[in-house]
Amino acid sequence: MTVSDQPFYFQATVKLLLIALIIAFLILAQNIMIPFTLAVFFTFLLLPVSRKLEHLPLRYNILLHDLQRWNLRYTDPSKTSTDPLTGDPVKQDKFMNILDEGLRHVILGIELTPVNRFVLRLGYNPQLRKEMKLDTKASTVGFSWGFGIRIKKISIDYARSTWHLNGSPNYFTISANLSDFMK
Repeated sequence: MTVSDQPFYFQATVKLLLIALIIAFLILAQNIMIPFTLAVFFTFLLLPVSRKLEHLPLRYNILLHDLQRWNLRYTDPSKTSTDPLTGDPVKQDKFMNILDEGLRHVILGIELTPVNRFVLRLGYNPQLRKEMKLDTKASTVGFSWGFGIRIKKISIDYARSTWHLNGSPNYFTISANLSDFMK
């Protein structure tokens, strides 16, 4: 058995559209019972798509994640829904289950660049929203926002992601492309 921790990355760019495929933690296993056979397992499969609009300062991002596994749903045993009249468990519509499972694989984002060197970002993660929201209180769980500014050759970014009512992480980043300093 061979295990590779090196991700495989493929990118295709057509005009203002970027599509990539990322496969991480590739496992190749040889079946010793059947000669010359090879089993391939992926533990992480991503498909990001990003497009910059031609006449607007807007970029949208769609990230399809965990494509190697369909069922991402966490079923809380304490939240069983029953019919109040009969006491029988309430079954969800099959179409709604498929839609719910599909949306759990999607993360949406937009970037607005109103002026050069300044960007505003918004994001939405349906899986995080479904799993972390509280039924008793409305909140912005699953949503994220941020902004960035580029000064000379250095980028400064701030982002906030709401995970729970109890607390939300704040991200502050200072970055630079080292090859810009060599020019």
